[in-house]
Amino acid sequence: MCRPDLGIREVAKRLVSLSILCMLIQDAGADMSEAEVLGTTSGRVLGAPQLCGIPPERLQRTARLTFTAIDQIARSEQDRTSADERMRDGLGLGHEDIKSKRTSCEAIRSALGKLEKRLGKRQ
Repeated sequence: MCRPDLGIREVAKRLVSLSILCMLIQDAGADMSEAEVLGTTSGRVLGAPQLCGIPPERLQRTARLTFTAIDQIARSEQDRTSADERMRDGLGLGHEDIKSKRTSCEAIRSALGKLEKRLGKRQ
């Protein structure tokens, strides 16, 4: 159901954010651990903002929080290593998402904010 208090821009922004999340979930197979899903998603979200003028300090801080969260939720050293690799691989995918116009900087800013909020709750 559509909320009448939302403007067309807000609805469009939410739809774009939803499509990004769906795209990220597609990449996250059912056999992936929670740490691997976090690594894959975070990498992709953190790779894209480099082309959107988001300050590198913000991205570095969020990356550190992500690696800390991965360390906390990984079930084993192998799981942690796999999640870290998926995050690093995701950085390139996020970069390509922007270059190929599969997503927009506005949608990435929204996804980054959500990731930061999620990671902030883990602390």
